[in-house]
Parts: sequence; structure tokens; C-alpha cells
Amino acid sequence: MSLALVLLSANGLTPTPGETGGLSSVVFAGAICGQLTMGYIGDLVGRARALQLTMLLSIMGAGLSAIPTGSQDDIFLQIILFRFVMGIGAGGVYPLAATTAAEASHGSKAVSLVFSTQGLGQCLVPIVCLACWHWIARADASSSGSDFDWRALLGAGAIPGLILAPFKLSEQSLSSKLETQEPIDGETLETALINDGFIATREPVVIALVSPWSIVWKKRAELLPKLIGTGGTWFLFDVTFYANALFAPAVIAALFSSRNGSGGDDTMTPSPAPSVYNVELPHSNGVDDAILHTLLTYSIGLPGYFFAIFYIDRMGCKNIQLMGFAVLAALYCLLALQWGKMGTTETVIIYGLTFLFSNFGPNTSTFILPSETVRRNPQLP
Repeated sequence: MSLALVLLSANGLTPTPGETGGLSSVVFAGAICGQLTMGYIGDLVGRARALQLTMLLSIMGAGLSAIPTGSQDDIFLQIILFRFVMGIGAGGVYPLAATTAAEASHGSKAVSLVFSTQGLGQCLVPIVCLACWHWIARADASSSGSDFDWRALLGAGAIPGLILAPFKLSEQSLSSKLETQEPIDGETLETALINDGFIATREPVVIALVSPWSIVWKKRAELLPKLIGTGGTWFLFDVTFYANALFAPAVIAALFSSRNGSGGDDTMTPSPAPSVYNVELPHSNGVDDAILHTLLTYSIGLPGYFFAIFYIDRMGCKNIQLMGFAVLAALYCLLALQWGKMGTTETVIIYGLTFLFSNFGPNTSTFILPSETVRRNPQLP
């Protein structure tokens, strides 16, 4: 959303501080709701159907974010509402995808490979933003462009879901065959059962749906330490991860700003926006600069996902998490103590390494450990 705010500002739609906060954070509020509810919905209706629901919410939220109308305040309010809906879908994917990947694979490497697509998508965002700005907004060089640039950027979030829709519908057809008791071969049966969140066995299994809280209370001696360990570390990491995401535009702008003076003056002031854009943005040195600097920072962090894939079986998921937390603590302390004292290049590298060791560390491990640590069906004997 930070890059969408850059394009919105370039088109004369400048939100108030309150609106900026809402636009930046509402998707995380929706993600929390999705994470808390979609796992249980998956237990009720099956993970295949729950994943279809999260995909539908994501598509609707992203698509509707591209077509708000009315005054400036109305536009911002509608975007906030629709991005909350998108956040529910995006957040709901976390528990469902992690468990599905863990059950359908044999080891942490396959799950980390699934999770690495997050990094590819993260780097794709500034590339799409750059295309929207140059090919759409600046089609008419005599103006700052039409408002189709930010609409196209927000609407592009629906494309991955639309691409995956046919595959999810095929899973639904397998579930329908089970429900109608149509004759299907063993391989199809096993696939359908796994996708729907049940275990294929030779004997009939009756699963009684009970409250997850009653399960936790009944098996509290076994489950509570695991829930505190996995959920607690995920919470602690997300404090830094999402804070980094929210404040990245301001941090990146400061990193790439020019220094005043030639001596020991360490104050940072934004460079003027390039005249070709004729825009003044609050937290960037210009539209191109904001986009390309964000791409650079995310690109430094991208190899972390692949380091995690390569080393996760060698080091173990827990050790990667501990290593990641330790390195992140050292990097953030170094940034806090040496900010303004180091050169721009060194500061950019260290800041980029916080993304790398987040991905080669707790960002990957907190996704994998819950599905590996907590037993798949604790309500079964």
C-alpha cells in the first residue's frame, strides 16, 4: 500500500495522517481477523472450501479497491473498507496454507518452498507499480497522468487469485464427488481427502466437531506450551516485521536522501523530486526513486527465502529461527546506534540485511513450526 500512496499523492490525492494510517494498517487488521477465523472455518467445512473462501475475499477486496468513486475522503474510506476485506482473505491463507502444505509434503523444505513465493510476490509489487506509473500514468507526458495508475496497481492484487481460481474449482469438484458418493479411483480419493483436511484410512472415521477452546483446555498440558512457543514467537517477530513494512517508505526515503553540508553534519534532507514528475511527495525523492529504492531493498531480502529452503533440513527449523532472531537483534541495534554515522551504502546494506535474515529466519520458521509442532488432529484419539 505504501507504493499506492505514492501514486495517489502523485495524482493529487493526499490523505490526512489518520487516513494514511488507516490505508497502511487496515489490511493487517483484516489479516488478524482472517488468521483467527479461517482455520476454524477450515475445520468446519474443509480446508479446500475455506481456501476458496479466502481466495474469493482476496479477489473481491483487491478488485473493489480499484473502483472507488466520490470525493477524496469517500475514495479513501472505500479503499480502507475493501482492503480490510482483502486482508481477511490474505490472513486466512496463513493457517490453511501452512497446514495443507505440511500435510501434502514430506518435510519442511517443501513447505518453505511454498512460502518462498511470498518473496517473489513482494518483489513483483514495485515492478508492477513502475509499469503502472510509466505506461499508464505518464502516457500523456504533459500531465502527471490519469488516476488509472493507482487503480491498476490496487486491482492487480486480484490477478493471482483469478489465475488460481480454476485449480481451486477442480478441488471443489473432487469434494463434490465424495459427497455424492460417485465411484472414483483410489488416487483421486486420497487427493480429495487430503485437500479437504481429512485423513484417508481403510476404516471409516467419525470426526466430531468440537470447540477448539475445549480441545486446548482438555489437552492444555500438552498444547499450551506449544501454542505459547509458536504463537508467542510469531507475535514477537511480527512486531518488527509489520513495523518494518509500515515504516519502510520513510526509512528508505531517509536512507537515499542527500546529506546537508560536507563536514560532520549528519542530518538528512529529502532531495527534490525530479522535475519531469513535477510532484512533491512526503516520504520519497520522487516516484521513480520511491519505487526503485523499494525494489532494491526487497531484492536484498529475497535470497533469504532460498537460503531457508537450502538450509532448513540441515540446520533445523528451530535453529534457523533462533539464528534469525539473534542476527536481527544485532542488526537493529547497529542501525539504532550508528544511524547517521555510517555512509549511505553501508546503512542500505544493513537495512536490507534485516529483510534477508527475517526471511532466512523467523519469517519462514514461524510459518512452518506451528503446523509441525501442533498435532494435525488433536481431537482424534
